[in-house]
Amino acid sequence: MTSSKLPEFILLSELIEKLKDKEYYRTFAKTLLMTVMPENPVPGDDQLVKEMFLYFINDKQLKIYSQGIEVEFEDIDNVFAALGNESATISAQMVNRDNDIFVKVKDLKKLYANKCIVLPNSLFINKTSAIKP
Repeated sequence: MTSSKLPEFILLSELIEKLKDKEYYRTFAKTLLMTVMPENPVPGDDQLVKEMFLYFINDKQLKIYSQGIEVEFEDIDNVFAALGNESATISAQMVNRDNDIFVKVKDLKKLYANKCIVLPNSLFINKTSAIKP
């Protein structure tokens, strides 16, 4: 399938769900987190991929979108508060509200090309992936 057939956006939670049980991505995430944040304890296997994406977002290597607009990681609390949700910490917002957070497939491919890790197009093909933020 050509890249023109891929959706423009994918739900962050959907992407995490697809990758979190794959050893290749967990190993990459664990290595990355141990390298960039050696002072922090390594999360459990079920949280590795999510924490890796939080790092990429926080480090401005990956843009996130909510309600059709680009959202800065630092502003995520304000975005959800404006939508009428209770305020919480950024990490809690990402965990609890990630069904409202999208990433661009093009940005993922660029991010992973720079990190020498492969994301096959088959990861992006899904009915819910085509949802626009």
